[in-house]
Amino acid sequence: MKKKSNLLLAKELSSFSLPLLASSLLQLLIGQLSFAIVSRLSSSTLSSVNTIDSLLFSVSGILGVLSVTFNMLGSKALGQKDKKSFYQYISSITVLNTIVGLGFIALIVLFGNTFLHQIYGFTGELQEIASIYLLSMSPYILLTLYSFTLTNILKVEKKTMYIFTISLASSILQLFISYAFINGLFLFPKMGVVGAGLSLNFSMLFTLFVYTFLVKDQIKLAILEKPIYIKNLLKKGFPLLGQEILEGVIFIIVFEAIIARSGKLNLASYALIAQGLTIIKLPTFMFANAVTVFVSEAYGERKMKKIGKITKLSFLLSLLGYCLFSFIIYFAKEPFLSFFSTDTAVLNLATEKLPILFLLSISTVGYEISKYSLQSTEREKYVITATFFVNAFCILGMMMISLQKMLTLDSIFFLYFINFFVLSVFFTKKLNRENYVPKNI
Repeated sequence: MKKKSNLLLAKELSSFSLPLLASSLLQLLIGQLSFAIVSRLSSSTLSSVNTIDSLLFSVSGILGVLSVTFNMLGSKALGQKDKKSFYQYISSITVLNTIVGLGFIALIVLFGNTFLHQIYGFTGELQEIASIYLLSMSPYILLTLYSFTLTNILKVEKKTMYIFTISLASSILQLFISYAFINGLFLFPKMGVVGAGLSLNFSMLFTLFVYTFLVKDQIKLAILEKPIYIKNLLKKGFPLLGQEILEGVIFIIVFEAIIARSGKLNLASYALIAQGLTIIKLPTFMFANAVTVFVSEAYGERKMKKIGKITKLSFLLSLLGYCLFSFIIYFAKEPFLSFFSTDTAVLNLATEKLPILFLLSISTVGYEISKYSLQSTEREKYVITATFFVNAFCILGMMMISLQKMLTLDSIFFLYFINFFVLSVFFTKKLNRENYVPKNI
């Protein structure tokens, strides 16, 4: 009976996560193709677009924790059969996203040009192109936050297949209009980087229109409710925001900065391997999405044993996806790496180090799943505290190795593994102490 129950739950988790995985892979592919179209205009355009895209991606990832918070609290409300609160959370997150998104547009319009010069040191043609592109991309954060909320409504209601279908249509539309806007096809003038920004925002508007149509009934009910949960969203969101800054900004930036100090060859090789890491980690992030919905709902229902089952099955399915994608990229490593570089020295080192980093990065699977499970059960303060101390210890270790001039890619990668492995052990033990993870499922 237990095996049958576990199989049904695994099927439910997979049905939720696989469309999200397919959607992410599709968007990654289209993003690379769109980038290739605009990057061919000039080297300055390539550098400008890459820098702005990286900046906006990081900012949207950090601010996106507000929508993750809505995911958790909204699912918990549904688990408690409290639909009124669910609609109030929709109303609250919409108001919050509007304030944050409009504020970001104002910052870009008023200070974007100064920011690019002072922070990145852009001057001349590079600054001109970057400023124009950043301005054309100013609505991106607002539209992305709205998109996060609408897709999370679909996730909470476990309708993720819609997300894949809409992503497919939107990606094809973006690729077509990117080529037309950038190069000036049909009735459109040649717009260059402005066309790149406009095409992305146009495709996002299309996506938002379709998503809004799909959840129009929920939106209508949410409009009637007052946004009384903004404080709740911020209270739970701030620890998650701090967590995102710790792991996504401080730790990774320091990690990559130390690699950069070890030499350009090491940095270039790591940059190639990182392309593969982005892909093989996708299953983990998609099942982590499932955790925020399924665990939060079970927590609202007070079904503690179910929380343990969801966490363990999500880990096993994520691990399976990680290994499968790793093997595919490993056996196709030469054509895969060659797609991003033609430098023989860089390719040789990346080929040599790829299996090592793939193996050591497996610790991120347990870390991500256990982290989201704790956050979904209102243990976000423990998560950020543990992350701060372990990150600090590993960063100190990296700096000590660097000062002793014993820095190698292998030693840096090993400390990267230790960081996430230790955190995953701490988080799993915390889950066990809370009786969320039963010994046998």
